[in-house]
Amino acid sequence: MTLEERFTEFVRNLQSAEIVDDLKLSQEQERSKKPDFFFFERQFIGEMKSIKKDMEPKAQTILEKHKDRPKYPVFFG
Repeated sequence: MTLEERFTEFVRNLQSAEIVDDLKLSQEQERSKKPDFFFFERQFIGEMKSIKKDMEPKAQTILEKHKDRPKYPVFFG
């Protein structure tokens, strides 16, 4: 089970939480932007975001530009 699936199952078991994908929606609602979750009688919405690819090369490129700065942090791990 993926982390997204596990989190969705967690939300499914919360009181006062709705999974928008589980709701019966009109075609217009299906096409519209919508949140992933509703909480507390739809007074609060939730969005699930996850990184699906390795971002290390992108981060390394950004860090490389700053490596000669005196306050450049040292990373281990």
